Amino acid sequence: MSAPPAAHGCSGCHGPAGEGVGTIPPIARTMGAAEFEAAMRQFRADQRPATIMNRIARGFTDAELAASGGILWDPAEAAGSVALDGPVDPPRV
Repeated sequence: MSAPPAAHGCSGCHGPAGEGVGTIPPIARTMGAAEFEAAMRQFRADQRPATIMNRIARGFTDAELAASGGILWDPAEAAGSVALDGPVDPPRV
């Protein structure tokens, strides 16, 4: 499964390469895909402190979270997808 289009919206807050912007933490290559998926599930269940990530995470199924983590940490997968720094629509939550 390729990542859902909304997953490419991460760059809006986390930066074009997921490097983090201002007080927004980095996501790309700072945690593994499994850790990313676990964090997103925690956000979705309101088990991890958040201001907006809990609402964003509720818009993804488990399969979509797995696919999203894959494009962030697998360069081969990212090459076949829209790059994080490409034009994107914001996620609908």
